Amino acid sequence: FTKNQADRDAATGLIQTSVATDDVESLLAALEAIMTGLGMDTDRELATPAEIAGLCAEVGRGLQAEGQIPYAARLAEAALAIDPGVFDAHLLLFDISVAQGKRNNAIFHLEQAARSGAPPAMVEKRLALLESS
Repeated sequence: FTKNQADRDAATGLIQTSVATDDVESLLAALEAIMTGLGMDTDRELATPAEIAGLCAEVGRGLQAEGQIPYAARLAEAALAIDPGVFDAHLLLFDISVAQGKRNNAIFHLEQAARSGAPPAMVEKRLALLESS
């Protein structure tokens, strides 16, 4: 992912716009560009909206690891716009919310992740983190 903020804004903005307009081709092209910049494998078979949403959450996690928090949040939100049941996106937004001190938002996303089928161990680990903060 380039160090140029305009490129980051453009790519993540294109993802948001593509989701809103149901432009899958542009969405996948923007995801591929970000994945290439992050050194992620771009050879994926995506057959369903849930798989595309899951990839958005995965790329968002990669952006978070690079310290690109606003862009990670955009990808998590895009994932949830595609499929509200992607628990990985809720867990990513939980992690971001905790880091930003947004406790109520963190609780909301943890509850949503649990309702969406997140493994209990993942939920319990984050609940313990929340209780210790």
